[in-house]
Amino acid sequence: MDHELRTALVRMLLDADTTTDAGELTREFMRTFLLVGSHTPDNLNCARNIEYAAELPGNGLGDGRSRSGLTIKGTDVSLSDVAWEIESTPLPRESFPGLTVKQWEAATRLITVLVCALERETEPPASS
Repeated sequence: MDHELRTALVRMLLDADTTTDAGELTREFMRTFLLVGSHTPDNLNCARNIEYAAELPGNGLGDGRSRSGLTIKGTDVSLSDVAWEIESTPLPRESFPGLTVKQWEAATRLITVLVCALERETEPPASS
């Protein structure tokens, strides 16, 4: 994978905020994603079903903060929510017979943290 393209892919998400045009960012992000990952059927499916949202549903902490990031297209399900759910998935021993449960938990935790790190959190509006 080309280092500059991978950097551009991550930078798009880290630099985005609530004023970013979600449609334009989605198009540019997916165009770059396909350059990084190729035009295989699974990558094309991803490009059709993932989008950038300038404002995601609450962060689950009840503190009034909003987030921007990637979601499943046409839903309010963020990729970080999906990653959180994957963390509770049991170790698929048939796919990874050499892993321990602790190793599986470490891998899925890191995936969740990396996906969450690509979201941008904003402060709640100032009270008047």
